[in-house]
Amino acid sequence: AESAFAIDVDSGQVFYEKEADKKRPLATITKLMTALVAKEIIEEGELVPITAAAVEQAGESGLSIGERFSYQKLSDLVLLSSSNDGAYALGAAAGAALNPSSPEDAFVKAMNVRARELGLSATTFRNPTGLDISEDEAGAYGSARDVAKLMSYTLLNYPELLEETSKSESTIQSQSGESHEANNTNLVIEEITQVIGSKTGYTTLAGGNLVVAFDAGLD
Repeated sequence: AESAFAIDVDSGQVFYEKEADKKRPLATITKLMTALVAKEIIEEGELVPITAAAVEQAGESGLSIGERFSYQKLSDLVLLSSSNDGAYALGAAAGAALNPSSPEDAFVKAMNVRARELGLSATTFRNPTGLDISEDEAGAYGSARDVAKLMSYTLLNYPELLEETSKSESTIQSQSGESHEANNTNLVIEEITQVIGSKTGYTTLAGGNLVVAFDAGLD
């Protein structure tokens, strides 16, 4: 790995670091922040619609225009299978509550505000998916240390966001009952002992990224 950072979440003890503060493309690890910020904005019980703009995002996760999901189910789909259309839909729904005339921009701004609040000093977001914007511009940048901070905060405050990411697959249903089979993008998830959650990322600029939390079983 070009950068790495390993810590104990409870104590903050650093076990290993390598180029931990180097700013690098985050790829779809970005979706951890997307899910977190959307959870903090979207009202409980509100349904998230899949729009045409969402379906136009790169990648295919089988979502259809007009489908609606509860926040939790769509978030599960996004974090487990790295759905770009689902991530865009979450951002659009949350952003509409902030600024109906420019929901995507409002949501990305909220992501960056949250990053500053969490002390993620090397992190900046430019879209809710992490997809590369161009051949030389990534959709998000951050450091290994910042990703560990974000994962730790999520684990300690919203552990339910990570539950599905410990599974190899899951069936996610929309509000009207359509079923979507979601496969974990972490292909070795079943080989990680006592895994709590994980998120992979891959784009041309980023290469492969991974953040994973597991219970080491030590007192």
